[in-house]
Amino acid sequence: VVWNLFSEIYEGEPQEITINNIEYSYSSTSRSAKVVGSSFTEWVGKLIIPSSISVDNVDYNVVSIGAGAFNDTGNIDSLFISEGVEIIGRQAFQSCWNLRYVELPSTLTTIENSAFMNCNELRNIILPASLISIGDEAFYYCANLSVVVSRIQSPFEISENTFCMGWDWDENGKQVFRKTDAKLFVPVGTKTSYEAIEGWNMFSAIYEGEPKQGRVGELDYEFISGSNVATVIAGEYSSMTKVTIPANVTFENIRYSVVGIGPNAFYNSS
Repeated sequence: VVWNLFSEIYEGEPQEITINNIEYSYSSTSRSAKVVGSSFTEWVGKLIIPSSISVDNVDYNVVSIGAGAFNDTGNIDSLFISEGVEIIGRQAFQSCWNLRYVELPSTLTTIENSAFMNCNELRNIILPASLISIGDEAFYYCANLSVVVSRIQSPFEISENTFCMGWDWDENGKQVFRKTDAKLFVPVGTKTSYEAIEGWNMFSAIYEGEPKQGRVGELDYEFISGSNVATVIAGEYSSMTKVTIPANVTFENIRYSVVGIGPNAFYNSS
C-alpha cells in the first residue's frame, strides 16, 4: 500500500542527459522525461521547458519538473513551460529572485509545495483550468504579486499559506497568516464558491472575469469585464498638469465604473 505514497511512478530504469544546459531524467519504457536541474549555476534570462526531448532519435515527452530543479537560480527573468508538462515539483523555482513572468501550460495538474515561494519579482500568474492541486506555500511571500487569474471552474481547497504574505497577529494576540494584497480574478459565476473555500478566501479582493489594460483619454486603466469595473493604473503622465478621474469610462464598446486608483498610479508624475 505504501508504494502509492510516491507522487510519480515510472516503469523502467531512469537515464540522464543534458540538453541545452537543462538536465533530464528519462525512461525508455514510458518514453517520458523529467527536468531535474541545470548545468548552469546561474541561468540568465529566459528559461523554456520544452514539451519533449530527443535522445538517439527517440522522442520523450517532458511531463514534470523535479523538486528543487531551479531552486535559487537568481537570474531567470521569464519562464515558459510547454504543453504536456503536468507537474511542477516542490521548491522547483523557489527563491528565483528575478523571475517576473511565468507562462503555465493548459496540461498542468499539480503545483507542489513552495514551487514559487519567495519569487519576489513575480507580478502576475495565470492558473490553468487543468489544475487539481496547489501545494502549501506554493506562492508564499511573492512580495510583488499583484494579479492572480484563476481559470479553475470548480475551486478546490488550498492551504491558507499558499498565497499569503507571512504572519500577523489578530486582536487577541493570536498568530495568523497575513492575507495577500494580490487581486484574484475567477471565472464568471464562481466568485461565491471561491470566497467560501479554504485558502482562496485569503485574497482581500476577488473579481469575476479576467483583467485587461488599455488607455481612455489621458489615463491608463485595468478593466474587469465580468464585473464592469475599472481602476486607474500607472502610466506615462509626466506631461499632465491636471488630472480628472471620471466616474465611468467606455472601452471597446463596454461601459465601466471607475472604482479605484491603483498603487503608485501617479508616482513621480511631477
